[in-house]
Order: sequence, then C-alpha cells, then structure tokens
Amino acid sequence: MDVAGFTQLLRRLTPADIRIIGAALDAEVASTADEVEAWRLTITIDRTLRRLRCSRTAAQAAATATRIVLAAAQSDHVVLPEHTVTVVARAAAEVARALTAGEETRYEAEALLVPFHTLLESATAA
Repeated sequence: MDVAGFTQLLRRLTPADIRIIGAALDAEVASTADEVEAWRLTITIDRTLRRLRCSRTAAQAAATATRIVLAAAQSDHVVLPEHTVTVVARAAAEVARALTAGEETRYEAEALLVPFHTLLESATAA
C-alpha cells in the first residue's frame, strides 16, 4: 500500500470504523512493552524520513490523513476533541508518514496498519 491508497481507504472511514480502530489502538498500548515498541516504530520512521529527505512530504501526508479522520468523525456530529478520534487521527498520520518512506519502512507501516485491519478488509471485500 502507498500513501495515495491509504488516503483513499481513509475516505471510506465511518464513525463505527473510528470506534473499532480506536479500541484496537487502545488495546495495543496496554503494556509498557507495547508503548516502547510503538515509540521504536516512530523513531525508526523519523530517522528514515530524515535520511531520505522527505520529512516535509511525510508531514503533508500526515496532515491529510488527520483531516480525513476528523472529517469522518464530524460527519457523525462528534464534538472534538474526543479521545478515540484523536487516537485514530494520530495513528493514521503515523501510517501516512511510514508509507511516505516506501519500502524502507515497510515493516513499520505494516505494524502500524494492524489496527486498521477492519477497514482494509472492508475495502478488499467491496
């Protein structure tokens, strides 16, 4: 998957998807080890983006992903800020950043996409 594909996938996001993904994300950081792994992924992505000199492009992709998640939440009249929406928007932004680096952060992107599996499955079924 690339950034454009992920962005298109996010455009299908429903408020129910946000709740499911948010619950999966909350479960992912249930332990200190999980939080350390999440930070390790982020640090690896940051270093790779700097080395590839595409941090600005990654930031733009992250901002787009965040806007899409927020728009999906607001379509259900969710009053922002709201914890689950914030968690999902941040996760989507991090996935977009990882996908910007391409093959160099494939492992990290795949790990970060795990909570989005229901959205991925619904897209492949359609």
